[in-house]
Amino acid sequence: MARLRLDEARARLRSASPGVRAAADGLARIALTTAEELGMAAVARDCRELLRVPPTGP
Repeated sequence: MARLRLDEARARLRSASPGVRAAADGLARIALTTAEELGMAAVARDCRELLRVPPTGP
């Protein structure tokens, strides 16, 4: 689900509709949380890159 949410967030960012793009941030944040909980380092990194959020933890 983390990968799917990240992919959906990326797709939404390519939309011309501000309403569609607005949901991208929330999807990426949910994907990041899930990826971190499951130890999916590459997906978490991609989510952070999309969100431009610095890595958390050690």
